[in-house]
Amino acid sequence: MLRTLLKRIRDAAETNSGIALTFHEGLMINAKFFELEQLVLDQRRLIDFLRVDEKAKERAAVVAWLRAEAYLTLYDWSPDDLADAIERGDHRREEKE
Repeated sequence: MLRTLLKRIRDAAETNSGIALTFHEGLMINAKFFELEQLVLDQRRLIDFLRVDEKAKERAAVVAWLRAEAYLTLYDWSPDDLADAIERGDHRREEKE
């Protein structure tokens, strides 16, 4: 039924004529828009979750790297040196090896 309705709407748009909808057709269109809105919201929530997950992984990598460096040479590093090393991604290099 939805395909038939969409065809009627396309035909009306191509011929620049109006289209009359029944109450049932209007409800069906409204329900489909609601369904699409829910799908978009679900995708946004998934993207937000993945962003939070990546931030948590990044924090964990920084903490692990700092702990490892604390046992080796952390006392030789200035705060600026530490910040520079983190910005360069030194805390991620060990994961890739």
